[in-house]
Amino acid sequence: MIHLYDQDTIDSAPWPETEHGRYARRFLTPLVREGTARFFSDRTTMRVVGMDGLMFPIAINEAEYDNSGNTSTFARYIQKAREGIRHRGWSPTRTALASGALAGLGALLKAASIDRCVYVGNWLILRGMEPVLDPDQAARLTAFLVERFPRHAVVFSAINPVTHHVLLESLVRCDYQLIYAGHTRMLLPQAPLGHLERKHRHADAMLWEKTGYQLVPGEQVEGCAPRLAELYRALNCEKHSTNPMVFAELFERALRDGTLTIRVARKDGRIDGFYGFTAHDGVLFVPVIGYDMSLSKKVGLYRMLMYQALRDALERCLTIENGAGADEFKSLRGDLPVPKYGAIQVSHLPAYRRKAWSALQAYANGPFLASARGYLRKLDGEAAASAFASIPRTFPPPPLTPSAAEAAMRGELESLRRSLDQAEGLEGGELDARVAALSEQLARWPRMSRPLEEMAQRLEKLAQRGRPPGSRRKKRPAK
Repeated sequence: MIHLYDQDTIDSAPWPETEHGRYARRFLTPLVREGTARFFSDRTTMRVVGMDGLMFPIAINEAEYDNSGNTSTFARYIQKAREGIRHRGWSPTRTALASGALAGLGALLKAASIDRCVYVGNWLILRGMEPVLDPDQAARLTAFLVERFPRHAVVFSAINPVTHHVLLESLVRCDYQLIYAGHTRMLLPQAPLGHLERKHRHADAMLWEKTGYQLVPGEQVEGCAPRLAELYRALNCEKHSTNPMVFAELFERALRDGTLTIRVARKDGRIDGFYGFTAHDGVLFVPVIGYDMSLSKKVGLYRMLMYQALRDALERCLTIENGAGADEFKSLRGDLPVPKYGAIQVSHLPAYRRKAWSALQAYANGPFLASARGYLRKLDGEAAASAFASIPRTFPPPPLTPSAAEAAMRGELESLRRSLDQAEGLEGGELDARVAALSEQLARWPRMSRPLEEMAQRLEKLAQRGRPPGSRRKKRPAK
């Protein structure tokens, strides 16, 4: 059986007694019961679906064309694309032609009610939280939603194949059409880093010492929610107008209920920046970030905040997903682009609406995808851009999933700890040999997580113990 929970029944929903189930209850219940307008600028109707022990949200839209791309197909493909054109550095003629073509496509899409959709697994600001469905579950869910919402397209907005290859494969088998939905950026915890990436990360780390900012847990700063909302607005609504606004009420709930872990950059009693994250299935997400835009770029608040978010991921052995935007900055620090795909089911809709979706699909899988491929090739190279060559027909497992990467990194860290423990009992040549081997192992890791720094300090003490008196050199700080 499949059940749909609304504002009258959400309090009786049978949430799973798991960490994720408890998290979902805390995050989703207020959105269903009280509506999204208290928390976000996006207007949509939130419901929760229960099936086979799974509980996940759906967002029901009618014609919310002024929403962000999170809950508006029109905004994702028309408004966001037109905003992006202005930052591509194209000639005035090319910019005018592209904007005109998008305006024409946008008019067609509005005429066909493109935003009358049920967005499945949509957590508004959180990414990668879609349910993992097998083909039978996907087919049953689709039939249920089509029966309940016969005038709506059924849409999975933006699924990436690194975390959700199983879901994509299931949807393709259920005759969903795939549509390119942009890209995100991800970094596995033990991804190899070149000299340039290490250099940039080290420079970002040094900014904390140079600027005198302190990183403080948000829950320790009483009454900070309005300031967080102000800083978020400055970056995400005034500078990047395609993102949704997050109101102070959301930050207050997040700090109280623990749905986001929030860190603030504070100096002289003033909060000048912050970021908030959550984690799911081996991936750490940073859905909210903001900083004082009136401060000079030389202060480097964005660099400092992103560096600390990466530390949070590495200390938990997690992959970090940073999303799109500031691509050059993220590329220089090792983040790789990953395509996202929308999956749409529109076979039950009238012919004129299906044709509008086909026109959108032709644009997204043609010029939009080609433009993204060219843009990312310049930043990340041909190998990374090859993932954007075409829309795949199948989705095999990636070489290393985030969950597998997390398990592998935890295993390697535990192995290093055991080796250090064993080295404590060695002397002379045996100690020197073990220290040399462990030093080589640590040198291959991105040395910025606290567990690795602690092991590096232990290793330095062992190295000093093995050196003859008078030959000890000064300890060099870990990079």
